[in-house]
Parts: sequence; C-alpha cells; structure tokens
Amino acid sequence: MSDVVEAIDWAIRYRRTFGIRVLNLSLGTPPTASAADDPLCQAVERAVRAGLVVVASAGNYGQTEDGRLVYASVTSPGISPYAITVGALRTQGTVDPSDDEVAPWSSKGPTLVDHLIKPDLVAPGSRIVSTAAAGSTLVQQYPDRLIDGPGARDYFVLSGTSMAAAVVSGAAALVLEGQPRWTPLQVKLALQASAEFLPAAGLLGGGAGRLNLEGLEEDRLQTVSATGKIGAASPTSEADSIIWGNSRIWENSRIAGNSIIWGNSIIWGNSIIWGNSIIWGNSIIWGNSIIWGNSIIWG
Repeated sequence: MSDVVEAIDWAIRYRRTFGIRVLNLSLGTPPTASAADDPLCQAVERAVRAGLVVVASAGNYGQTEDGRLVYASVTSPGISPYAITVGALRTQGTVDPSDDEVAPWSSKGPTLVDHLIKPDLVAPGSRIVSTAAAGSTLVQQYPDRLIDGPGARDYFVLSGTSMAAAVVSGAAALVLEGQPRWTPLQVKLALQASAEFLPAAGLLGGGAGRLNLEGLEEDRLQTVSATGKIGAASPTSEADSIIWGNSRIWENSRIAGNSIIWGNSIIWGNSIIWGNSIIWGNSIIWGNSIIWGNSIIWG
C-alpha cells in the first residue's frame, strides 16, 4: 500500500512536468476503514484535488465460488467518493450492446464502511485482448491465456474490473482531449451522464450504467461544463446526471434532502429499497440471500 501511495504522490508532484491528467488504479485491497481514514483513499483525494482524474477498479469479489452474489464487496481505493470506480461488463463478444450484462463477479456496492453507492459505471472487462510482454509475470503464470497474433504468442486475454478501469481511463483521456479545462468532477459527471443505465444490474451492480461516449451530445457537454467544483459546496443540478457525496440525481429521479427516488429504486436517508431488496442502516437483506450487519448469513 505504501508503494501505491508513493506512486500517486509522485504523479501529483510531477503532473505538470509530464502532463499527467489521468491515473489508472487497476488494483484493490479489502477495505478496513472509512474512505476518509483509508491511506489509499486519502492519496486519491489529494490527486483529485490537484486536478487529476483517478479511475479505480471496483474489484472482482461480487460472486462466491458457488455462484451467490456478494454485496458491499468494492475494494479500496474504489471505495473513495473522489475516484471514478468501474465495474466490469460482459459484451458477449458482440457489437450489439443489447446483450451486454454486468459480470456477476464484478464487485458490488454499497461500500462496506461508508455505504456509498458504487461502482460509478461499468465498462467492458471480460475477455479483453491486449499485447503480451514476453517473459512477464502474467505470461509465465497464465500461459494458457496467450493468443496467437501476427507474431507467435504475442497477445493475451484477461478478465476483471482492472481491464474495465483501463477502458474508462482511456475514455477520460478522450473527454479531456475535447475539454482540456474540465475538472475531475466534470469528467466524472460527463461519463456518468452519458452512460446507459442497466436496470437488471441496478445502482449497486452497474452504477450509472454502461460507458457510452456517443451519448455525450454537445448540449449535454455544455450543461456539464456549467457544473461542479471539488469542495464543500454542492454543484448545480443543471446536468442530466449529478453525483455528489451520497446524493444522486438521474433523469426523472427526484431528490429532496437525503431522500432519493431513482427509477424503481428508492434511497431514503441511510435506507435503500431496491425492488424486493432492502438495505436498512448497517444491515442488508437482499432477497433470501444476505443479511449483512457485523456478520453474514448466506442462504
């Protein structure tokens, strides 16, 4: 953890020297404290306040080995409200987005200690193919995942929210290429405002929904440009989607104080009603599967 914190602080220190705008943190560790007290999350906050967009993987702990779903499984630093936390999407190997679904192993919210809604959005993270570095640790540990390319054994396939986070980091870079003066919060708003909500996954599985840069129309860009500074005050509610602290506004949803109605989902203070599922205070009852207080009961 100290190595990662040192690396983040290095990027902050030399951000102007090397033109660093986006940090990709495809890594995670089990959360043991509030994001306010977590050293990794504190480093993420420093980076965002310095103007860097920080993208973090949600984790791959959303499902047990026997197939049961696990909530409150997002890892640190993905639990940070300052990070853009990304879950993994299965595209089924097709171009058509209608068959996309959140991978069941993708970690789900809310965050364990602070009960924040995470992930923020999802992106392709299943069976992602990229170039392989000969002799690397991954290649040596998983030789069965090598794929032939133009040369012999020079491509590699991996799945995980680490892959999905990298996709969103690239998307964040594209957004900043078009809007170089935007703050990290504005980039986050833009990515979530243009995402396509996935009702089957819900807020706790898919966040604002599937990454969709084609949804960033010019008028939406203009409304996002009018919102959001990192600080104590809340941003204006001009954009189609606003995420601030524990509060969210999305399209036809209504917000009043700490009470939120989101489609068929209701968040009321610290209580959440999601379809037939209920989160209440520090306890979670999810269908017939989970009771989550200081202990877990499965089945």
